[in-house]
Amino acid sequence: MRFRLLELFVVVGVIAFATVSLKRADPLFETLFFSFTLLVILVAFLLSIGRREAARAFWGAFAVTSVYLVLAHVPDSDDLIPRHNGPEITTQVLRLAYDWLRSDTFSTNFSLEAGGFFSVQDRKVDAREPDDPFGATAEGEPDFGSRTSPPANLSLVFGSGQRVISSGDSISFMRIGHSAWALLLGWLAGHFTWFVYERSRRQ
Repeated sequence: MRFRLLELFVVVGVIAFATVSLKRADPLFETLFFSFTLLVILVAFLLSIGRREAARAFWGAFAVTSVYLVLAHVPDSDDLIPRHNGPEITTQVLRLAYDWLRSDTFSTNFSLEAGGFFSVQDRKVDAREPDDPFGATAEGEPDFGSRTSPPANLSLVFGSGQRVISSGDSISFMRIGHSAWALLLGWLAGHFTWFVYERSRRQ
């Protein structure tokens, strides 16, 4: 009973940590939660070696299921890492969660047609001539160095218009989300394997 109560407290704590991290979705929480996930996976691998019987079955399944985190960093159809788009239900749930938790970061332009992810210029061009986006040198050659750094925003275009979302914000959110999925799937796989092991041992 003591172990079960401790497990409940740990699960509630991890859920709270994941929720806060997804709500903030900044580089700090991305680093903290992703590092925490990697640490848990490492501990799971070690415990799958050091424990015996049912405990080994639990941690072994947890460790094996962590391969999901590797698959989540396979580029999607838009070459985004971690995956922002894909047929897997985990990614689709994260996209819905992003709409729900981070809708305050959207700015909508209803004049654009539906499409996909693409870059959006979010800083003004530092050009010598207002009509020349690249500016010009004294010799009249284009001056590409007069431009600012590349845009930091991405646009996700829906049928209702363009939603401009921060690239760093969405990347942090998806990495935290996929890490949370890895922990959840590992925990569920561990309990399932534990149940199968105990049942087979009693037979």
